[in-house]
Amino acid sequence: MEADYASRPDPELLYDILLAQYGLIGYYLGSDNKTQGEYHLERAEKNLEILSRIPAYKSNALAFEGAFIAFRITLRPIRSVQLGPRSYRRIDEAMEADPANPRVWIEKGNAAFFTPPIFGGSKTDAVKYYTEAVRLLEADLPNNYRWLYLSTLVSLANAHEKTGDLQSAIRVLEKALAYEPRFTWVRDEMLPDFRSRLRR
Repeated sequence: MEADYASRPDPELLYDILLAQYGLIGYYLGSDNKTQGEYHLERAEKNLEILSRIPAYKSNALAFEGAFIAFRITLRPIRSVQLGPRSYRRIDEAMEADPANPRVWIEKGNAAFFTPPIFGGSKTDAVKYYTEAVRLLEADLPNNYRWLYLSTLVSLANAHEKTGDLQSAIRVLEKALAYEPRFTWVRDEMLPDFRSRLRR
């Protein structure tokens, strides 16, 4: 995609590149590979500078910015007090720009899920936000959002699990598996684990 964009700069393609980078950064940071995560974050931030100048992408650009600031917190937790409010502000601005944007609801869910309760985080609120993101995605699911939809279902299941609602978590994972039967992480690890814990 980057090679294609270099030959024909197109905002939609740039957005798709940023979306892919967003997923890749999250994967690396979730795998505790901070070196690769930071490398791709720096590249993504340069692309975001361009996207943020395009009015039609205002909500998405703000959502990316909120997420990227949160990624910076993962890289340097000591800066959470300074960066956390900035991330929240960008996500709120993204919501004001387009409250029907599922990506904004995903970021609200992520912020609520990963922020410690003492700083305003709430797993219960995360369930609400992820649920709305899923609803919006299911109403209109572009092909480039298929992985994002599955990722959001997993986030919703995890939020249900953290609030003690294993039955709802299992239902969400079953929905993900019905949508993508080859989702091996859900099929072989998460779902068996949640089901066995429910039977205890």
